[in-house]
Amino acid sequence: MGKLKLLIACLAVCSIIISASGCIGGKKTYDGKTMTFEYPDDWRIVKDYGDGVLLKDKDNSSWISIIRAKNKTPQEIGDELEYMGFSQLEEKVDGVECSEYLTEDKDVIYYVFQKNGTTFEIIISDVGVEFVAKDIIKSIKAKK
Repeated sequence: MGKLKLLIACLAVCSIIISASGCIGGKKTYDGKTMTFEYPDDWRIVKDYGDGVLLKDKDNSSWISIIRAKNKTPQEIGDELEYMGFSQLEEKVDGVECSEYLTEDKDVIYYVFQKNGTTFEIIISDVGVEFVAKDIIKSIKAKK
């Protein structure tokens, strides 16, 4: 009987980890004037700026801003962020070269990257939603 309880406890922990990682759940598609991307169905768009979108999670505790940066290169945005005191890391997300900029306490993180010649910034409110930002990076496409 002890092994059965241990197995049930392990399965419960695994399901919590999988749910928290974003592996379970549906996706919605944002299809705006300047870009399209997928995001979790338990998040919502709270503001659409045309060249930018603000998303919040179901609890309003985390947010993500997606911006199509017109007339700016990733280097120009990176220079501005470094001037403001952000630290830079390089990362690849599904083959996309990203510069990750973060504050010392990692309470705000910027991803700056190009896809098909278009520069994007994704800003997240905390480390706990990095997986959502990375899924958006994988699916984002610029429109003309």
